[in-house]
Amino acid sequence: MLEIQAPTECSDGTHRMRTCSRALTPSHMKLKIITRHRMRKKRYLPTSTTTYSGSDKEQTAESGLLPNRNHLDTMPRPRGHSNDLYRIARAPLLLCCLLRFGGCLGFSPWIPGGASTVVRHRLAAASGDGAAATTQTVDLSSGTLAEVMSLVPPASSSQGRSPLVFIHGSFHSAWCWAENYFEHFESLGYPCVAISLRGTRGTFAGDGVTKVKINDHVSDLDALLEWVVRPTSDGGMGLGGEGAGQPVLISHSFGGLAVMKLLEQDSARARDRLGGVVFLCSVPPSGNGKMTMRFLRRSLRDSWKITAGLAMKKCNTDAALCRDLFFGGGNGAVDNLGVSEGDIARYQSYFQRDVDATIDLGDLAGQLPITSADGDGRANYALVVPPSLVVGAIDDFIVDREGVEETAKFFGVEPVFVDSPHDIMLTNKWKNGADAIESWLKSALG
Repeated sequence: MLEIQAPTECSDGTHRMRTCSRALTPSHMKLKIITRHRMRKKRYLPTSTTTYSGSDKEQTAESGLLPNRNHLDTMPRPRGHSNDLYRIARAPLLLCCLLRFGGCLGFSPWIPGGASTVVRHRLAAASGDGAAATTQTVDLSSGTLAEVMSLVPPASSSQGRSPLVFIHGSFHSAWCWAENYFEHFESLGYPCVAISLRGTRGTFAGDGVTKVKINDHVSDLDALLEWVVRPTSDGGMGLGGEGAGQPVLISHSFGGLAVMKLLEQDSARARDRLGGVVFLCSVPPSGNGKMTMRFLRRSLRDSWKITAGLAMKKCNTDAALCRDLFFGGGNGAVDNLGVSEGDIARYQSYFQRDVDATIDLGDLAGQLPITSADGDGRANYALVVPPSLVVGAIDDFIVDREGVEETAKFFGVEPVFVDSPHDIMLTNKWKNGADAIESWLKSALG
């Protein structure tokens, strides 16, 4: 049974709370939420106002049913109102949002200029001009015209070095690797290559396409690896051949699932053609389902931030939310981690270009990598895949510690945690993740 409290107007004009008992059903949960919202409007509960800084101007938002900045636990309640009941009444709505949209991978279409397009440009990094990188549209054997960014050191300094092939996650594309990681690893002699996955700003998914299947990404990654090592005389990058190291795949966030599926499809071939695989703050093999339930148990406020920011794409317009999810240094922190308000606005403009189409979550749900795991959660191909590194971020708002540990167990390795927010490659802590990769490259590949 559920006790529902509602305001009742008495004959003398005063208002009193009336309690009645009802069976606990979804409809009554909805009624409870609506009733509380109406109480707020009628000033039975005080209405608070939150001011946050957007990219161009100050915006003010009235806290409503699920306020975006206030702890639910601290909100006043009518006398006799159960704290547990208050949480239960809101959980179904938030759970529906998280399960329906949680972990969506956003893309936006852009029509490329043609397979022969090659552009030299410099990205504006947070600390300066950034690294010079080549951007080109490549006609992959998968049939996709893909945007590929690269920075290759002189042949004399890269002899025997493995090409590093970077795979981005949600709301990002190849640009995110070029701001810090490209220049750093190029200086160490590693050729750097990053693809914008199908459906992003730089890689058109097709007219009217709104959903991209995970196997489409896998096909493009497979074709990209073939192009990277193909001789230049045959139209490739020419980073393979005698004396060259095998490519190393480095993925971030949702990009990790595409790499897992690539390994799953032909693990023996992957072992022969890859020098190693790296997962940075990767979505775990089970997807976002288990993480969603953990977030709900820990904090409705943080769960709502993730839902609003990613599923509803509020991080594209809400600067404070964008910072919390990806970059850290918010909530009055003294250190903004080297990401200024101008940087946030710039990153939001990039996000907006890369989130119009989404991965087909229905298609993905039936073939999550965890389905190829044994009873202990380890991939049934773990013994034949290339050397693996799993890195988590201590201050990651999106992928929790348990998610990182699940990925590490899947590949039979110990996870490495570094001091960083989710976007491990973009704040002034980017070198923590880069150092972990560099150390592993030296030990695993020599």
